[in-house]
Order: sequence, then structure tokens, then C-alpha cells
Amino acid sequence: MMNTKEQMLATLKSAGYKITIARRRVVEWLARHGGVFSAYDVASALPSLNGASVYRVLNVLETIDIIHPVMTLKGQQYYELHGGTSGHHHHALCLRCGDWRCMTCSVEAPKISGFTVTHHSFVATGYCGRCT
Repeated sequence: MMNTKEQMLATLKSAGYKITIARRRVVEWLARHGGVFSAYDVASALPSLNGASVYRVLNVLETIDIIHPVMTLKGQQYYELHGGTSGHHHHALCLRCGDWRCMTCSVEAPKISGFTVTHHSFVATGYCGRCT
């Protein structure tokens, strides 16, 4: 499970990255936030950081496997922390209100000749109970 501030900062350091102010602030926000988020969400919550810094930090965090992409929607990439308490899972997104829900994974990664599957993802889109 990698969702405490200390674990994420330790992973950054062990991967050879300095703990800059921008990285520390983004990591602190991620540790408090949880769930699915976009760079816009992070930048909006941390107005003292410029948007380019937020994108660079998220790129580093993705590179060292602290976060992973969930989906791109309307040109915006959404991420989630790796290693949450629910293990491997998928997501459902309400197209009206934007609410995200986690759902268990019932998909077995396919066997593909000459290829090693390391990750798969699935996003169901529709309307939540409040919006139908």
C-alpha cells in the first residue's frame, strides 16, 4: 500500500529524485485526497504551484509507479494512487455529475502469445442513482 506521505516521499528519494517543494505539496495533497484525480484537480487545490510544475510532478510519480492513469476523458488524464486498500479494481464514472465509483475486478488478464500483460483497466460510464 503506497498512500501515506512518508511512503511516497521515501519512494521518490530511493528513485533518486530530490524532494522539491512542488513534489512535497503534491504528495501531501495525494495522501489526503485519495480516489481518482486529474492534474486540474491538483493544480486547483494547490494554486501556489504553476500548472506546468503539477504536470511534471505527476509525470515523475507515474514514472516511478506511485500513481497510474485510469482514463482520459474530454482531453483530461485521470490518475489514481497505486496500491490502495482495495487492491486491483476498476472504475465507474457518472457522465452527468462526475462521481467516480470503484468496482471489483472480475476480469482475468488475457494470455497473449509473445506478450506479457502487466496491467489492464476498465472504466464503465453511465449515470449514478442520483442522476438517472
